[in-house]
Amino acid sequence: AAQKAALQAIKAMRYGGTEYLWVNDKGLPYPTMIMHPTVPSLDGQVLDKVSFNKATAMYAADGRGRESLDQANLFQSFVRIVGKHGDGFVAYEWPKPNKEGGVSQNLFPKLSYVKSFDAWGWIVGTGVYIDDLTAAYWAMVWQVGGFALGVSALIFAVAMWFRRRILNELGGEVGDAVLAAQRRAPGNRATPGGWAPAPPATSRPPPKP
Repeated sequence: AAQKAALQAIKAMRYGGTEYLWVNDKGLPYPTMIMHPTVPSLDGQVLDKVSFNKATAMYAADGRGRESLDQANLFQSFVRIVGKHGDGFVAYEWPKPNKEGGVSQNLFPKLSYVKSFDAWGWIVGTGVYIDDLTAAYWAMVWQVGGFALGVSALIFAVAMWFRRRILNELGGEVGDAVLAAQRRAPGNRATPGGWAPAPPATSRPPPKP
Protein backbone atom coordinates (compact mmCIF):
# COMPACT_ATOMS: atom_id res chain seq x y z
CA ALA A 1 0.00 0.00 0.00
CA ALA A 2 2.83 2.40 0.85
CA GLN A 3 4.60 1.71 -2.45
CA LYS A 4 1.40 2.19 -4.43
CA ALA A 5 0.72 5.52 -2.73
CA ALA A 6 4.31 6.63 -3.34
CA LEU A 7 4.08 5.73 -7.03
CA GLN A 8 0.87 7.73 -7.42
CA ALA A 9 2.51 10.74 -5.77
CA ILE A 10 5.62 10.47 -7.96
CA LYS A 11 3.47 10.03 -11.07
CA ALA A 12 1.74 13.35 -10.41
CA MET A 13 4.94 15.30 -9.76
CA ARG A 14 6.07 17.91 -12.30
CA TYR A 15 8.75 20.59 -12.30
CA GLY A 16 9.64 23.20 -14.88
CA GLY A 17 6.12 22.83 -16.24
CA THR A 18 6.46 19.46 -17.99
CA GLU A 19 9.46 17.62 -16.50
CA TYR A 20 8.62 14.40 -14.65
CA LEU A 21 10.08 11.49 -12.66
CA TRP A 22 9.94 7.75 -13.41
CA VAL A 23 10.73 4.61 -11.41
CA ASN A 24 12.41 1.40 -12.56
CA ASP A 25 13.88 -1.52 -10.63
CA LYS A 26 17.49 -2.71 -10.40
CA GLY A 27 17.09 -5.93 -12.32
CA LEU A 28 20.01 -7.24 -14.39
CA PRO A 29 20.93 -7.80 -17.10
CA TYR A 30 18.06 -5.37 -17.81
CA PRO A 31 15.76 -3.59 -15.36
CA THR A 32 11.95 -3.41 -15.54
CA MET A 33 9.95 -0.20 -15.67
CA ILE A 34 7.80 0.17 -12.57
CA MET A 35 6.13 3.49 -13.44
CA HIS A 36 6.52 5.96 -16.30
CA PRO A 37 4.07 8.88 -16.11
CA THR A 38 4.08 9.88 -19.79
CA VAL A 39 4.55 6.45 -21.44
CA PRO A 40 2.43 4.11 -19.29
CA SER A 41 2.77 1.38 -21.92
CA LEU A 42 6.31 0.85 -20.57
CA ASP A 43 5.04 -0.08 -17.11
CA GLY A 44 5.97 -3.68 -16.33
CA GLN A 45 8.18 -3.99 -19.43
CA VAL A 46 11.75 -5.29 -19.38
CA LEU A 47 13.82 -2.42 -20.78
CA ASP A 48 15.99 -4.34 -23.24
CA LYS A 49 14.94 -2.82 -26.57
CA VAL A 50 17.65 -1.83 -29.04
CA SER A 51 16.07 1.64 -29.20
CA PHE A 52 17.24 2.16 -25.60
CA ASN A 53 20.90 1.81 -26.64
CA LYS A 54 21.63 5.53 -26.57
CA ALA A 55 23.85 6.15 -23.49
CA THR A 56 27.14 7.96 -24.16
CA ALA A 57 28.55 8.64 -20.67
CA MET A 58 27.90 8.27 -16.96
CA TYR A 59 29.41 9.73 -13.80
CA ALA A 60 28.73 10.28 -10.11
CA ALA A 61 26.66 13.22 -8.91
CA ASP A 62 29.83 15.04 -7.82
CA GLY A 63 31.49 14.48 -11.22
CA ARG A 64 33.73 11.60 -10.13
CA GLY A 65 34.24 8.39 -12.05
CA ARG A 66 33.25 9.60 -15.49
CA GLU A 67 32.99 6.71 -17.94
CA SER A 68 32.44 7.02 -21.67
CA LEU A 69 29.83 4.67 -23.12
CA ASP A 70 29.36 3.48 -26.69
CA GLN A 71 25.59 3.49 -27.21
CA ALA A 72 24.99 1.43 -24.07
CA ASN A 73 21.54 0.50 -22.85
CA LEU A 74 20.17 3.58 -21.10
CA PHE A 75 18.39 1.82 -18.23
CA GLN A 76 21.19 -0.66 -17.72
CA SER A 77 23.50 2.34 -17.30
CA PHE A 78 21.16 3.72 -14.63
CA VAL A 79 21.53 0.49 -12.67
CA ARG A 80 25.32 0.56 -13.03
CA ILE A 81 25.81 4.15 -11.90
CA VAL A 82 23.63 3.83 -8.78
CA GLY A 83 25.35 0.51 -8.00
CA LYS A 84 28.70 2.34 -7.94
CA HIS A 85 27.79 5.66 -6.35
CA GLY A 86 24.21 5.53 -5.07
CA ASP A 87 23.22 8.30 -7.48
CA GLY A 88 24.61 9.92 -10.60
CA PHE A 89 24.15 11.19 -14.12
CA VAL A 90 23.82 9.41 -17.45
CA ALA A 91 24.21 11.29 -20.75
CA TYR A 92 22.45 10.02 -23.85
CA GLU A 93 20.58 11.05 -26.99
CA TRP A 94 16.82 10.93 -27.24
CA PRO A 95 13.96 12.20 -29.45
CA LYS A 96 12.12 15.32 -28.30
CA PRO A 97 8.34 15.52 -27.98
CA ASN A 98 6.73 17.59 -30.73
CA LYS A 99 4.26 20.31 -29.86
CA GLU A 100 1.85 18.76 -32.37
CA GLY A 101 2.21 15.33 -30.76
CA GLY A 102 4.56 12.43 -31.27
CA VAL A 103 8.33 12.75 -31.15
CA SER A 104 11.04 14.18 -33.38
CA GLN A 105 12.96 12.15 -35.92
CA ASN A 106 16.23 13.69 -34.77
CA LEU A 107 17.99 12.84 -31.53
CA PHE A 108 18.94 15.49 -28.97
CA PRO A 109 21.48 15.36 -26.12
CA LYS A 110 19.80 14.64 -22.81
CA LEU A 111 21.01 14.20 -19.24
CA SER A 112 19.28 12.11 -16.59
CA TYR A 113 19.83 12.10 -12.86
CA VAL A 114 19.06 8.82 -11.09
CA LYS A 115 19.06 7.91 -7.41
CA SER A 116 18.74 4.59 -5.66
CA PHE A 117 15.95 4.00 -3.15
CA ASP A 118 17.39 0.93 -1.50
CA ALA A 119 14.48 0.16 0.83
CA TRP A 120 12.26 -0.80 -2.10
CA GLY A 121 14.90 -1.64 -4.70
CA TRP A 122 13.88 1.32 -6.84
CA ILE A 123 15.72 3.75 -9.06
CA VAL A 124 13.99 7.12 -9.27
CA GLY A 125 15.09 9.25 -12.22
CA THR A 126 14.42 12.38 -14.20
CA GLY A 127 15.95 13.86 -17.34
CA VAL A 128 16.31 17.18 -19.13
CA TYR A 129 17.35 18.11 -22.66
CA ILE A 130 20.64 19.99 -22.90
CA ASP A 131 19.28 22.57 -25.36
CA ASP A 132 16.45 23.36 -22.93
CA LEU A 133 19.03 23.90 -20.18
CA THR A 134 21.05 26.16 -22.50
CA ALA A 135 17.97 28.20 -23.40
CA ALA A 136 17.06 28.57 -19.72
CA TYR A 137 20.63 29.65 -18.91
CA TRP A 138 20.69 32.39 -21.57
CA ALA A 139 17.24 33.58 -20.57
CA MET A 140 18.55 33.97 -17.02
CA VAL A 141 21.67 35.77 -18.29
CA TRP A 142 19.58 38.27 -20.25
CA GLN A 143 17.26 38.76 -17.31
CA VAL A 144 20.13 39.41 -14.91
CA GLY A 145 21.88 41.59 -17.51
CA GLY A 146 18.76 43.69 -17.99
CA PHE A 147 18.45 44.09 -14.24
CA ALA A 148 22.11 45.16 -14.00
CA LEU A 149 21.61 47.76 -16.74
CA GLY A 150 18.55 49.08 -14.94
CA VAL A 151 20.50 49.38 -11.69
CA SER A 152 23.38 51.14 -13.50
CA ALA A 153 20.97 53.63 -15.06
CA LEU A 154 19.41 54.28 -11.65
CA ILE A 155 22.82 54.85 -10.03
CA PHE A 156 23.78 57.24 -12.84
CA ALA A 157 20.52 59.18 -12.45
CA VAL A 158 21.01 59.47 -8.67
CA ALA A 159 24.62 60.58 -9.15
CA MET A 160 23.54 63.31 -11.61
CA TRP A 161 20.86 64.46 -9.19
CA PHE A 162 23.42 64.80 -6.37
CA ARG A 163 25.76 66.62 -8.75
CA ARG A 164 23.09 69.18 -9.57
CA ARG A 165 22.34 69.67 -5.87
CA ILE A 166 26.02 70.23 -5.05
CA LEU A 167 26.49 72.66 -7.95
CA ASN A 168 23.42 74.60 -6.90
CA GLU A 169 24.87 74.89 -3.39
CA LEU A 170 28.16 76.17 -4.82
CA GLY A 171 26.40 78.57 -7.16
CA GLY A 172 27.60 77.07 -10.42
CA GLU A 173 30.19 74.77 -11.86
CA VAL A 174 33.05 73.83 -9.57
CA GLY A 175 35.52 75.51 -11.90
CA ASP A 176 33.62 78.79 -11.66
CA ALA A 177 33.54 78.49 -7.88
CA VAL A 178 37.29 77.89 -7.71
CA LEU A 179 37.96 80.87 -10.00
CA ALA A 180 35.76 83.09 -7.85
CA ALA A 181 37.67 82.00 -4.76
CA GLN A 182 40.99 82.75 -6.46
CA ARG A 183 39.78 86.25 -7.36
CA ARG A 184 38.95 86.87 -3.74
CA ALA A 185 42.32 85.63 -2.48
CA PRO A 186 44.72 88.07 -0.66
CA GLY A 187 46.75 90.17 -3.07
CA ASN A 188 43.83 90.68 -5.45
CA ARG A 189 41.95 93.96 -5.68
CA ALA A 190 38.46 94.85 -6.65
CA THR A 191 37.63 96.18 -10.11
CA PRO A 192 34.37 97.57 -11.45
CA GLY A 193 33.69 94.18 -13.04
CA GLY A 194 34.60 92.21 -9.91
CA TRP A 195 38.01 91.16 -8.73
CA ALA A 196 41.33 91.22 -10.56
CA PRO A 197 44.89 90.33 -9.56
CA ALA A 198 46.94 93.19 -8.05
CA PRO A 199 49.71 94.59 -10.33
CA PRO A 200 53.18 93.27 -9.63
CA ALA A 201 55.41 95.43 -7.41
CA THR A 202 57.95 97.65 -9.26
CA SER A 203 61.53 96.56 -8.82
CA ARG A 204 64.20 99.07 -7.60
CA PRO A 205 67.80 99.12 -8.81
CA PRO A 206 70.33 98.08 -6.21
CA PRO A 207 72.04 100.96 -4.35
CA LYS A 208 75.40 102.12 -5.70
CA PRO A 209 78.40 101.43 -3.52
